[in-house]
Amino acid sequence: MKNIFILTLISCAFFTTINAQQLAERSFFTNNSYQWNPAMTGVYDFTEISLNYKQQWLGFNDAPLTATIGGQVPLYKRNMAVGAFIVTDKIGALRSNTINFNYAYKLKFSSSDAQLSLGFMGTLGEYHVDSGDILVNDEDDVLLPDDGSTKIVPNAGFGIYYTSNGDDDFDETYYYGGISVNQLYTSNLFYGANNANYKRALHGNALLGARFISMESYFEPSIWLNYGAQNIYNVNLGLKYEQYNTFWAAMTVATNLTFTLQGGVILDQDFLGGGVLRIGGQGTYNIGGLGGQQGVGYEFFTAYRFEN
Repeated sequence: MKNIFILTLISCAFFTTINAQQLAERSFFTNNSYQWNPAMTGVYDFTEISLNYKQQWLGFNDAPLTATIGGQVPLYKRNMAVGAFIVTDKIGALRSNTINFNYAYKLKFSSSDAQLSLGFMGTLGEYHVDSGDILVNDEDDVLLPDDGSTKIVPNAGFGIYYTSNGDDDFDETYYYGGISVNQLYTSNLFYGANNANYKRALHGNALLGARFISMESYFEPSIWLNYGAQNIYNVNLGLKYEQYNTFWAAMTVATNLTFTLQGGVILDQDFLGGGVLRIGGQGTYNIGGLGGQQGVGYEFFTAYRFEN
């Protein structure tokens, strides 16, 4: 049953018209928000490098696997920021490797700490099919992709982000919101002798949230909407608590009935002599109809923030 389900996903992606999310599933670690909205690159004026490793659907063979490494750096009087990240994503016979470059320009308001950021993302993606991993009844099916088929295509994204406090994430209570569009270039990816089309579709997301500061900690409720072309969407409600340079804990509930629990520790400057190391993990489980068959998922995260 598990292998059949994976094969159905792969077959639908290539051989029929189907609506589905094509980007790797987003991470709920808030440090990675710039990977989904380029305008959130370098929001709090710190330089950071990060690494993520995510495994979904532990009950399946060849389940989705995603690894990401990236960084973000403020530039020129902290009115600009750049970022870059590399994503490897694999599910069954499908594999993609993308390199992404972000640029954000910050518009700061002299009468307050508010900040409006505009961001741009450029992407170069490699999409590969290992046809030997596809189990079929008819090996002569003309719609099967060629063995080792690889396509390289560019893409782009754009985002807007507003925060009522762009100076420091522990300075005062504030609210924020953003919207981003990814895969602006809806390119065709043709595979096989009969040009089976794995067309790239436009994706977008929107975010609203607030951080309620109390002494050296905060609570942060948020709502994140992910949208794919042809009216596919998913809403995530989140709540996070963080103690300054000590630890954080968070939970997320999605409209597809997926629950996420997250936690991590923060090793401060006294321990590292100049920077802050964040190490965390999270687990996911779906209580819907396929939850028992999918199994749990997990993700590990680490990031190092350099001293300003």
